[in-house]
Amino acid sequence: QAGQMAAQKHANKEAISHLEQGMSLLKYVDNDEKRQDLELDFNLTLGGVSIGYYGYTHPKVGIYFSRAQQIAQNIDITPKLAFILYNLQTYYMLSEESKTTNDLIEYCLQVGTSIEQGYLFNLFGLHIKGTVNVFLGQFKLANKFLKNAIEIYLPAINIPLELSPGGKVDICVEVWWSVSLQISGFPDQAKSITKHHLEIAEKHKDSRTLYHIYAWAGWQLIEAREWESAEKILKKYLPKAMEFGDPFFMLAGESFYNISKAYQGDLDAFRHFVNVNLETARKMGAKSIESIFSSYVAEIYLLNGDFINGLKWVNSSICLVNQSGYHMHTAELYRIKGLMLYGLNPQDPEIEINLTMSLEMSKKQFAKTYELRAACDLARLWTEKGKINETKQLVSGIYDSFTEGFESIDLKSAQNLLNEIENLR
Repeated sequence: QAGQMAAQKHANKEAISHLEQGMSLLKYVDNDEKRQDLELDFNLTLGGVSIGYYGYTHPKVGIYFSRAQQIAQNIDITPKLAFILYNLQTYYMLSEESKTTNDLIEYCLQVGTSIEQGYLFNLFGLHIKGTVNVFLGQFKLANKFLKNAIEIYLPAINIPLELSPGGKVDICVEVWWSVSLQISGFPDQAKSITKHHLEIAEKHKDSRTLYHIYAWAGWQLIEAREWESAEKILKKYLPKAMEFGDPFFMLAGESFYNISKAYQGDLDAFRHFVNVNLETARKMGAKSIESIFSSYVAEIYLLNGDFINGLKWVNSSICLVNQSGYHMHTAELYRIKGLMLYGLNPQDPEIEINLTMSLEMSKKQFAKTYELRAACDLARLWTEKGKINETKQLVSGIYDSFTEGFESIDLKSAQNLLNEIENLR
Protein backbone atom coordinates (compact mmCIF):
# COMPACT_ATOMS: atom_id res chain seq x y z
CA GLN A 1 0.00 0.00 0.00
CA ALA A 2 2.84 2.40 0.82
CA GLY A 3 4.35 1.73 -2.60
CA GLN A 4 1.05 2.29 -4.40
CA MET A 5 0.41 5.51 -2.50
CA ALA A 6 3.88 6.81 -3.36
CA ALA A 7 3.33 5.86 -6.99
CA GLN A 8 0.07 7.82 -7.10
CA LYS A 9 1.97 10.87 -5.79
CA HIS A 10 4.70 10.32 -8.45
CA ALA A 11 7.28 9.75 -5.69
CA ASN A 12 8.94 7.11 -7.83
CA LYS A 13 12.12 6.50 -5.84
CA GLU A 14 10.15 6.10 -2.61
CA ALA A 15 7.62 3.86 -4.35
CA ILE A 16 10.31 1.56 -5.75
CA SER A 17 11.91 1.22 -2.32
CA HIS A 18 8.60 0.25 -0.66
CA LEU A 19 7.59 -2.09 -3.46
CA GLU A 20 10.92 -3.93 -3.64
CA GLN A 21 10.87 -4.36 0.12
CA GLY A 22 7.34 -5.72 -0.08
CA MET A 23 8.27 -8.11 -2.90
CA SER A 24 11.07 -9.55 -0.80
CA LEU A 25 8.52 -10.55 1.87
CA LEU A 26 6.30 -12.56 -0.50
CA LYS A 27 8.13 -15.77 0.38
CA TYR A 28 6.43 -15.60 3.77
CA VAL A 29 2.93 -15.78 2.22
CA ASP A 30 1.82 -19.42 2.54
CA ASN A 31 -1.23 -19.32 0.29
CA ASP A 32 -0.07 -19.87 -3.31
CA GLU A 33 -3.01 -18.05 -4.90
CA LYS A 34 -2.66 -15.07 -2.59
CA ARG A 35 1.11 -14.92 -3.17
CA GLN A 36 0.59 -15.01 -6.93
CA ASP A 37 -1.96 -12.18 -6.80
CA LEU A 38 0.38 -10.06 -4.69
CA GLU A 39 3.36 -10.75 -6.96
CA LEU A 40 1.28 -9.68 -9.95
CA ASP A 41 0.34 -6.39 -8.24
CA PHE A 42 3.92 -5.71 -7.16
CA ASN A 43 5.32 -6.27 -10.66
CA LEU A 44 2.56 -4.25 -12.32
CA THR A 45 3.09 -1.28 -10.00
CA LEU A 46 6.89 -1.56 -10.11
CA GLY A 47 6.81 -1.51 -13.89
CA GLY A 48 4.72 1.66 -13.85
CA VAL A 49 6.91 3.59 -11.42
CA SER A 50 10.06 2.35 -13.16
CA ILE A 51 8.92 4.18 -16.31
CA GLY A 52 8.96 7.43 -14.34
CA TYR A 53 12.22 6.72 -12.52
CA TYR A 54 14.33 4.97 -15.17
CA GLY A 55 12.59 5.79 -18.48
CA TYR A 56 10.31 3.87 -20.85
CA THR A 57 13.04 1.72 -22.39
CA HIS A 58 15.03 0.72 -19.29
CA PRO A 59 15.47 -3.08 -19.02
CA LYS A 60 13.80 -3.10 -15.58
CA VAL A 61 10.58 -1.85 -17.15
CA GLY A 62 10.56 -4.82 -19.52
CA ILE A 63 11.46 -7.28 -16.74
CA TYR A 64 8.68 -6.19 -14.37
CA PHE A 65 5.93 -6.11 -16.99
CA SER A 66 7.06 -9.38 -18.59
CA ARG A 67 6.91 -11.11 -15.20
CA ALA A 68 3.49 -9.56 -14.58
CA GLN A 69 2.31 -10.86 -17.97
CA GLN A 70 3.58 -14.34 -17.14
CA ILE A 71 1.58 -14.41 -13.92
CA ALA A 72 -1.53 -12.76 -15.37
CA GLN A 73 -1.83 -15.23 -18.22
CA ASN A 74 -1.94 -18.08 -15.71
CA ILE A 75 -4.96 -16.47 -14.04
CA ASP A 76 -8.35 -15.52 -15.50
CA ILE A 77 -8.07 -12.63 -17.98
CA THR A 78 -8.68 -9.40 -16.08
CA PRO A 79 -8.22 -5.65 -16.76
CA LYS A 80 -4.80 -5.96 -15.09
CA LEU A 81 -3.60 -7.92 -18.12
CA ALA A 82 -4.77 -5.08 -20.37
CA PHE A 83 -2.56 -2.62 -18.48
CA ILE A 84 0.39 -5.01 -18.60
CA LEU A 85 0.06 -5.43 -22.36
CA TYR A 86 -0.38 -1.67 -22.83
CA ASN A 87 2.90 -0.96 -21.06
CA LEU A 88 4.78 -3.81 -22.74
CA GLN A 89 3.64 -2.64 -26.17
CA THR A 90 4.99 0.83 -25.37
CA TYR A 91 8.27 -0.59 -24.05
CA TYR A 92 8.93 -2.68 -27.17
CA MET A 93 7.69 0.00 -29.58
CA LEU A 94 10.09 2.64 -28.22
CA SER A 95 12.89 0.06 -28.22
CA GLU A 96 12.17 -0.49 -31.95
CA GLU A 97 11.30 -4.17 -31.49
CA SER A 98 8.45 -4.00 -33.98
CA LYS A 99 7.73 -7.75 -34.31
CA THR A 100 7.25 -8.20 -30.56
CA THR A 101 5.17 -5.02 -30.46
CA ASN A 102 2.90 -6.21 -33.27
CA ASP A 103 2.49 -9.67 -31.69
CA LEU A 104 1.37 -8.02 -28.43
CA ILE A 105 -0.99 -5.66 -30.28
CA GLU A 106 -2.68 -8.51 -32.17
CA TYR A 107 -3.00 -10.55 -28.96
CA CYS A 108 -4.48 -7.53 -27.17
CA LEU A 109 -7.05 -6.91 -29.93
CA GLN A 110 -7.87 -10.64 -30.12
CA VAL A 111 -8.58 -10.74 -26.38
CA GLY A 112 -10.63 -7.56 -26.75
CA THR A 113 -13.02 -9.21 -29.20
CA SER A 114 -13.18 -12.57 -27.44
CA ILE A 115 -14.27 -11.55 -23.94
CA GLU A 116 -17.33 -9.69 -22.76
CA GLN A 117 -15.42 -6.89 -21.02
CA GLY A 118 -12.81 -6.29 -23.70
CA TYR A 119 -12.99 -2.48 -23.75
CA LEU A 120 -9.53 -1.77 -22.31
CA PHE A 121 -7.87 -4.37 -24.55
CA ASN A 122 -9.47 -2.81 -27.63
CA LEU A 123 -8.67 0.76 -26.57
CA PHE A 124 -5.03 0.06 -25.75
CA GLY A 125 -4.53 -2.15 -28.80
CA LEU A 126 -5.93 0.46 -31.18
CA HIS A 127 -3.86 3.21 -29.57
CA ILE A 128 -0.55 1.39 -29.90
CA LYS A 129 -1.41 0.03 -33.36
CA GLY A 130 -2.01 3.60 -34.53
CA THR A 131 1.18 4.82 -32.90
CA VAL A 132 3.28 2.02 -34.40
CA ASN A 133 1.94 2.93 -37.84
CA VAL A 134 3.15 6.51 -37.30
CA PHE A 135 6.63 5.12 -36.70
CA LEU A 136 6.32 2.81 -39.72
CA GLY A 137 5.31 5.74 -41.90
CA GLN A 138 1.87 4.27 -42.68
CA PHE A 139 -0.06 7.46 -41.98
CA LYS A 140 -3.41 6.49 -43.47
CA LEU A 141 -3.55 3.44 -41.21
CA ALA A 142 -2.27 5.48 -38.27
CA ASN A 143 -5.10 7.99 -38.71
CA LYS A 144 -7.65 5.19 -38.94
CA PHE A 145 -6.59 3.34 -35.77
CA LEU A 146 -6.01 6.48 -33.68
CA LYS A 147 -9.39 7.86 -34.72
CA ASN A 148 -11.00 4.51 -33.81
CA ALA A 149 -9.36 4.64 -30.38
CA ILE A 150 -10.76 8.13 -29.76
CA GLU A 151 -14.21 7.04 -30.93
CA ILE A 152 -14.44 4.16 -28.43
CA TYR A 153 -12.82 6.04 -25.51
CA LEU A 154 -15.18 6.27 -22.52
CA PRO A 155 -14.29 9.13 -20.11
CA ALA A 156 -16.48 7.63 -17.38
CA ILE A 157 -14.22 4.57 -17.05
CA ASN A 158 -11.40 5.36 -14.65
CA ILE A 159 -7.93 4.46 -15.93
CA PRO A 160 -5.28 4.83 -13.17
CA LEU A 161 -2.65 7.29 -14.37
CA GLU A 162 0.17 5.41 -12.65
CA LEU A 163 -0.63 2.32 -14.77
CA SER A 164 -1.05 4.17 -18.07
CA PRO A 165 2.27 4.66 -19.90
CA GLY A 166 1.05 7.88 -21.53
CA GLY A 167 -1.00 9.40 -18.71
CA LYS A 168 -4.51 10.42 -19.80
CA VAL A 169 -5.27 7.95 -22.57
CA ASP A 170 -7.42 10.24 -24.72
CA ILE A 171 -4.75 12.96 -24.70
CA CYS A 172 -1.99 10.48 -25.51
CA VAL A 173 -3.96 9.12 -28.46
CA GLU A 174 -4.79 12.60 -29.73
CA VAL A 175 -1.20 13.89 -29.63
CA TRP A 176 -0.02 11.01 -31.81
CA TRP A 177 -2.95 11.68 -34.12
CA SER A 178 -1.98 15.36 -34.35
CA VAL A 179 1.51 14.49 -35.61
CA SER A 180 0.10 11.96 -38.09
CA LEU A 181 -2.49 14.48 -39.32
CA GLN A 182 0.20 17.14 -39.78
CA ILE A 183 2.31 14.83 -41.93
CA SER A 184 -0.62 13.42 -43.90
CA GLY A 185 -1.84 16.85 -44.99
CA PHE A 186 -4.37 18.00 -42.39
CA PRO A 187 -2.44 20.78 -40.63
CA ASP A 188 -5.52 22.68 -39.44
CA GLN A 189 -6.89 19.63 -37.63
CA ALA A 190 -3.46 18.94 -36.13
CA LYS A 191 -3.11 22.52 -34.94
CA SER A 192 -6.62 22.44 -33.44
CA ILE A 193 -5.71 19.41 -31.30
CA THR A 194 -2.50 21.08 -30.13
CA LYS A 195 -4.30 24.32 -29.28
CA HIS A 196 -6.97 22.49 -27.27
CA HIS A 197 -4.41 20.53 -25.27
CA LEU A 198 -2.41 23.62 -24.38
CA GLU A 199 -5.61 25.32 -23.21
CA ILE A 200 -6.34 22.51 -20.74
CA ALA A 201 -2.72 21.80 -19.71
CA GLU A 202 -3.01 23.54 -16.33
CA LYS A 203 -5.78 21.14 -15.30
CA HIS A 204 -3.34 18.23 -15.35
CA LYS A 205 -0.75 17.50 -12.67
CA ASP A 206 0.78 14.15 -13.66
CA SER A 207 4.10 14.06 -15.48
CA ARG A 208 3.04 11.68 -18.27
CA THR A 209 0.04 13.69 -19.40
CA LEU A 210 1.96 16.97 -19.23
CA TYR A 211 4.81 15.41 -21.21
CA HIS A 212 2.46 14.41 -24.00
CA ILE A 213 0.73 17.79 -24.03
CA TYR A 214 3.84 19.97 -24.18
CA ALA A 215 6.42 17.79 -25.95
CA TRP A 216 3.96 16.74 -28.65
CA ALA A 217 2.77 20.32 -29.13
CA GLY A 218 6.40 21.19 -29.79
CA TRP A 219 6.77 18.21 -32.11
CA GLN A 220 3.67 19.05 -34.15
CA LEU A 221 4.87 22.65 -34.52
CA ILE A 222 8.34 21.50 -35.60
CA GLU A 223 6.66 19.37 -38.28
CA ALA A 224 4.65 22.47 -39.27
CA ARG A 225 7.92 24.47 -39.50
CA GLU A 226 6.73 26.85 -36.77
CA TRP A 227 10.02 26.60 -34.93
CA GLU A 228 9.79 29.76 -32.83
CA SER A 229 6.36 28.74 -31.47
CA ALA A 230 7.71 25.26 -30.74
CA GLU A 231 10.64 26.70 -28.83
CA LYS A 232 8.39 28.84 -26.61
CA ILE A 233 6.17 25.91 -25.66
CA LEU A 234 9.09 23.56 -25.00
CA LYS A 235 10.89 26.20 -22.94
CA LYS A 236 7.81 26.35 -20.73
CA TYR A 237 7.77 22.56 -20.39
CA LEU A 238 11.41 21.90 -19.44
CA PRO A 239 11.16 23.18 -15.82
CA LYS A 240 8.09 20.95 -15.33
CA ALA A 241 10.01 17.94 -16.66
CA MET A 242 12.94 18.69 -14.33
CA GLU A 243 10.58 19.07 -11.37
CA PHE A 244 9.17 15.57 -11.90
CA GLY A 245 12.60 14.14 -12.73
CA ASP A 246 11.44 11.57 -15.30
CA PRO A 247 14.63 10.91 -17.35
CA PHE A 248 12.92 9.96 -20.63
CA PHE A 249 10.61 12.99 -20.52
CA MET A 250 13.49 15.36 -19.75
CA LEU A 251 15.49 13.87 -22.63
CA ALA A 252 12.67 14.09 -25.18
CA GLY A 253 11.62 17.57 -24.08
CA GLU A 254 15.18 18.89 -24.25
CA SER A 255 15.72 17.17 -27.61
CA PHE A 256 12.70 18.84 -29.22
CA TYR A 257 13.72 22.14 -27.62
CA ASN A 258 17.28 21.98 -28.98
CA ILE A 259 16.04 21.02 -32.45
CA SER A 260 13.56 23.92 -32.50
CA LYS A 261 16.43 26.28 -31.64
CA ALA A 262 18.81 24.66 -34.11
CA TYR A 263 16.32 25.21 -36.94
CA GLN A 264 16.50 28.91 -36.08
CA GLY A 265 20.29 28.94 -36.42
CA ASP A 266 21.47 28.08 -32.88
CA LEU A 267 24.42 25.80 -33.62
CA ASP A 268 25.24 25.33 -29.92
CA ALA A 269 21.80 23.81 -29.44
CA PHE A 270 22.39 21.61 -32.48
CA ARG A 271 25.74 20.38 -31.17
CA HIS A 272 24.20 19.70 -27.76
CA PHE A 273 21.50 17.57 -29.36
CA VAL A 274 23.94 15.55 -31.47
CA ASN A 275 26.66 15.16 -28.82
CA VAL A 276 24.60 14.94 -25.61
CA ASN A 277 20.91 14.20 -26.23
CA LEU A 278 21.47 11.50 -28.85
CA GLU A 279 24.19 9.81 -26.80
CA THR A 280 21.90 9.80 -23.76
CA ALA A 281 19.12 8.25 -25.86
CA ARG A 282 21.46 5.50 -27.07
CA LYS A 283 22.56 4.71 -23.51
CA MET A 284 18.90 4.53 -22.45
CA GLY A 285 18.08 2.16 -25.31
CA ALA A 286 15.60 4.70 -26.67
CA LYS A 287 16.25 3.84 -30.31
CA SER A 288 13.03 5.50 -31.46
CA ILE A 289 14.41 8.95 -30.62
CA GLU A 290 17.06 8.62 -33.31
CA SER A 291 14.38 7.61 -35.85
CA ILE A 292 12.14 10.54 -34.89
CA PHE A 293 14.90 13.13 -35.15
CA SER A 294 16.80 11.71 -38.14
CA SER A 295 15.42 14.04 -40.81
CA TYR A 296 15.58 17.11 -38.54
CA VAL A 297 19.31 16.64 -38.00
CA ALA A 298 19.79 16.10 -41.73
CA GLU A 299 17.86 19.24 -42.61
CA ILE A 300 19.80 21.37 -40.12
CA TYR A 301 23.05 20.16 -41.71
CA LEU A 302 21.53 21.17 -45.06
CA LEU A 303 20.43 24.62 -43.88
CA ASN A 304 23.93 25.27 -42.55
CA GLY A 305 25.60 24.18 -45.79
CA ASP A 306 27.43 21.26 -44.16
CA PHE A 307 26.74 18.85 -47.01
CA ILE A 308 29.59 16.39 -46.31
CA ASN A 309 28.64 15.66 -42.69
CA GLY A 310 25.00 15.88 -43.69
CA LEU A 311 25.36 13.14 -46.28
CA LYS A 312 27.19 10.93 -43.78
CA TRP A 313 24.30 11.42 -41.36
CA VAL A 314 21.63 10.75 -44.01
CA ASN A 315 23.27 7.58 -45.29
CA SER A 316 23.71 6.28 -41.74
CA SER A 317 20.10 7.15 -40.87
CA ILE A 318 18.74 5.38 -43.95
CA CYS A 319 20.65 2.23 -42.92
CA LEU A 320 19.20 2.45 -39.39
CA VAL A 321 15.59 2.92 -40.50
CA ASN A 322 15.93 0.10 -43.04
CA GLN A 323 16.93 -2.16 -40.15
CA SER A 324 14.15 -1.03 -37.80
CA GLY A 325 11.42 -0.51 -40.37
CA TYR A 326 10.58 2.83 -38.76
CA HIS A 327 10.13 4.79 -42.00
CA MET A 328 8.34 7.81 -40.57
CA HIS A 329 10.93 10.23 -41.99
CA THR A 330 12.61 8.16 -44.71
CA ALA A 331 10.96 10.14 -47.53
CA GLU A 332 12.30 13.31 -45.98
CA LEU A 333 15.78 11.81 -45.73
CA TYR A 334 15.80 11.10 -49.49
CA ARG A 335 14.53 14.61 -50.26
CA ILE A 336 17.20 16.22 -48.09
CA LYS A 337 19.88 13.94 -49.57
CA GLY A 338 18.93 15.16 -53.05
CA LEU A 339 19.29 18.80 -51.94
CA MET A 340 22.67 18.10 -50.34
CA LEU A 341 23.91 16.48 -53.54
CA TYR A 342 22.71 19.56 -55.41
CA GLY A 343 24.73 21.71 -53.01
CA LEU A 344 27.87 19.76 -53.89
CA ASN A 345 27.25 19.41 -57.63
CA PRO A 346 24.08 20.72 -59.34
CA GLN A 347 24.72 18.38 -62.31
CA ASP A 348 24.76 15.16 -60.25
CA PRO A 349 22.12 12.77 -61.74
CA GLU A 350 21.55 11.30 -58.25
CA ILE A 351 19.77 14.54 -57.27
CA GLU A 352 16.69 13.79 -59.33
CA ILE A 353 16.80 10.11 -58.38
CA ASN A 354 16.64 10.92 -54.66
CA LEU A 355 13.96 13.59 -55.02
CA THR A 356 11.87 11.20 -57.10
CA MET A 357 12.31 8.46 -54.48
CA SER A 358 11.11 10.90 -51.83
CA LEU A 359 8.10 11.85 -53.94
CA GLU A 360 7.09 8.25 -54.65
CA MET A 361 7.64 7.04 -51.10
CA SER A 362 5.67 9.88 -49.49
CA LYS A 363 2.81 9.25 -51.93
CA LYS A 364 2.65 5.56 -50.95
CA GLN A 365 2.75 6.51 -47.27
CA PHE A 366 -0.08 9.07 -47.57
CA ALA A 367 2.43 11.65 -46.27
CA LYS A 368 0.99 14.51 -48.31
CA THR A 369 2.99 17.23 -46.58
CA TYR A 370 6.23 15.44 -47.42
CA GLU A 371 4.96 14.69 -50.92
CA LEU A 372 4.35 18.41 -51.49
CA ARG A 373 7.85 19.30 -50.23
CA ALA A 374 9.44 16.72 -52.53
CA ALA A 375 7.36 17.94 -55.48
CA CYS A 376 8.40 21.55 -54.88
CA ASP A 377 12.08 20.67 -54.71
CA LEU A 378 11.85 18.48 -57.80
CA ALA A 379 9.95 21.28 -59.56
CA ARG A 380 12.74 23.76 -58.85
CA LEU A 381 15.20 21.31 -60.41
CA TRP A 382 13.00 20.82 -63.45
CA THR A 383 12.56 24.56 -63.85
CA GLU A 384 16.31 24.91 -64.23
CA LYS A 385 16.09 22.32 -67.02
CA GLY A 386 13.31 24.25 -68.75
CA LYS A 387 10.56 21.73 -67.98
CA ILE A 388 8.05 24.45 -67.06
CA ASN A 389 4.78 22.72 -68.04
CA GLU A 390 5.68 19.46 -66.27
CA THR A 391 6.73 21.47 -63.22
CA LYS A 392 3.40 23.24 -62.85
CA GLN A 393 1.45 20.03 -63.38
CA LEU A 394 3.49 18.23 -60.72
CA VAL A 395 3.09 20.84 -57.97
CA SER A 396 -0.48 21.91 -58.71
CA GLY A 397 -1.64 18.28 -58.82
CA ILE A 398 -0.56 17.74 -55.22
CA TYR A 399 -1.41 21.24 -53.99
CA ASP A 400 -4.97 20.97 -55.33
CA SER A 401 -5.52 17.72 -53.42
CA PHE A 402 -5.29 19.56 -50.08
CA THR A 403 -8.60 20.50 -48.46
CA GLU A 404 -7.21 22.64 -45.62
CA GLY A 405 -4.05 24.31 -44.31
CA PHE A 406 -3.74 26.96 -47.01
CA GLU A 407 -2.21 29.37 -44.47
CA SER A 408 0.38 26.81 -43.39
CA ILE A 409 4.04 27.39 -44.21
CA ASP A 410 4.31 24.39 -46.56
CA LEU A 411 1.23 25.30 -48.61
CA LYS A 412 2.09 28.99 -48.80
CA SER A 413 5.57 28.05 -50.02
CA ALA A 414 4.03 25.81 -52.69
CA GLN A 415 1.64 28.58 -53.77
CA ASN A 416 4.55 31.02 -54.08
CA LEU A 417 6.39 28.49 -56.24
CA LEU A 418 3.34 28.06 -58.48
CA ASN A 419 3.19 31.83 -58.92
CA GLU A 420 6.88 31.89 -59.88
CA ILE A 421 6.34 29.08 -62.40
CA GLU A 422 3.36 30.92 -63.90
CA ASN A 423 5.52 34.01 -64.42
CA LEU A 424 8.03 31.91 -66.36
CA ARG A 425 5.46 30.70 -68.89
